[in-house]
Amino acid sequence: MEFRNLTPFAAMQYAMLDASDEEKHVVVMKVGYQLQPTGRGGYQLRVRDDDAVPLCLEDEFSEKVNASSVLQESDLAPFKPVCDVIINATAWSAQRHPCTEIPVSIVIKNAEGASLLSRKLMVTGERYFEQHVLTQQWSLSQPERFVSYPLRWEGTFGGENRLEKHEKITGEIAGSALLTAEQQAQHPQAPDTPLAHEACAHNPLGRGFIAPWYARAKQPKRYPAPRIFDPQHPLMAEDFAAQIAGNSDLNAPCFHPIGLGTLGRAWQPRLALAGTYDEEWLAARQPYLPADFDFRYWNCAPSEQQIPYPTLPLSVNLEGVSPDGALQFELPDHVAFILLRMKNGIWLPQRMQIDTLHIDSERREVTVCWRYLISASVPARVMEARFETDPEKLPGRIYPMCFGATSSAEKVF
Repeated sequence: MEFRNLTPFAAMQYAMLDASDEEKHVVVMKVGYQLQPTGRGGYQLRVRDDDAVPLCLEDEFSEKVNASSVLQESDLAPFKPVCDVIINATAWSAQRHPCTEIPVSIVIKNAEGASLLSRKLMVTGERYFEQHVLTQQWSLSQPERFVSYPLRWEGTFGGENRLEKHEKITGEIAGSALLTAEQQAQHPQAPDTPLAHEACAHNPLGRGFIAPWYARAKQPKRYPAPRIFDPQHPLMAEDFAAQIAGNSDLNAPCFHPIGLGTLGRAWQPRLALAGTYDEEWLAARQPYLPADFDFRYWNCAPSEQQIPYPTLPLSVNLEGVSPDGALQFELPDHVAFILLRMKNGIWLPQRMQIDTLHIDSERREVTVCWRYLISASVPARVMEARFETDPEKLPGRIYPMCFGATSSAEKVF
């Protein structure tokens, strides 16, 4: 099947296998917009057709590969059951005046005004869990004043505890915490492996996570606290102390990492959706997907930012991510679609779905990924990727002999 991209945007066609091992053709198109101030406190979007945004072909990290937040995941996912909303942003105080906390909120609504997404975060200045020298009780220090802070996973609950082989230990380390010879051999940093290592399964990049064995070995008196958290479920000093005592429930809301960006591929609960790769899989399914693979694995946004495929237009309001006030804009009612030229001569238009909405408030950029899947067995001769900024004109553009220029696009789709 031939693929033609008749748009000014980056698009690609590739093949994938579904859970039943059926081959499908996938088309992904990336449309970029630039936020431009209107002079009235809001923003309008300029379609980047002259300077098209390229497809992201591999994961992009904020700093070190596989050891920092993912700024953008590869666009070449085979299928996403719902739409990811990814926000890359920095919390800013109003007019850059130093403060101790900044509330951040994101609200996205459809054309009818119904809320599709609503999230609230609190960002504070640097703060610590501190142990009283006499009572040995833990308390949370007052946050320092600050102006801005990146909204990345490094600032929310999570982290890792590791002891190097050469590191001095204040207390004792339980033998059960030491890595076995097999674990050391399988460690990603082998042969330079740590003596003991444990990471937060939901966010190994964050702060505030502490394992009991690590607390006994290092006996810290001061420990970095999360700076990004859910204002309804903050992590308090008693929660931190419960971790050290070994009686905390890490599934409790206060231990839930809260962020706006891309989840790591190997983080929970995302990793659990990838299925089981065991001896049975090796014997009966390799290299195909395991029977329990869930395609929600390809959705990389936090679950709170996974929404049903939206229909444009959308209104977006972001608070706390600009020193100049709210970022407000409307994503216009543009349409991406595939025109199938069938082998029998019929033209069949097919709507593409928006499965990734990426907003970068620092760069004032918005990108939309449209995706389309079709079985490889469909008798189509050509797939044409097309884009329309005025959906009302779609029927006339596709079937000029059958429809007038004012016909409704719903007649085609």
